[in-house]
Amino acid sequence: MTVNVDKSQNYDFIDIAIVDNGVGMTEEQVKKLFRIEKDNSTPGTENESGTGLGLIICKEFAEMNRGLISVKSVVDEGTCFTISLPQSVM
Repeated sequence: MTVNVDKSQNYDFIDIAIVDNGVGMTEEQVKKLFRIEKDNSTPGTENESGTGLGLIICKEFAEMNRGLISVKSVVDEGTCFTISLPQSVM
């Protein structure tokens, strides 16, 4: 896992990217990430416990601070989550 922090191209935002080279997710799985669902498991993580609220809380935090969170994922390659927050918040 790596974490990168950069200024956005227009310098108004700070981008925090968290990248892993894990199992990745399908497009359908990515669509479900920010919803509360009983069966929201990614293959390879079935034995991990949690409430499933972590990403929902991250999204709410970003939006409350006039930012956003985005996800890019490729099955069998990994996932990148990017949180973009206005510099004024930082």
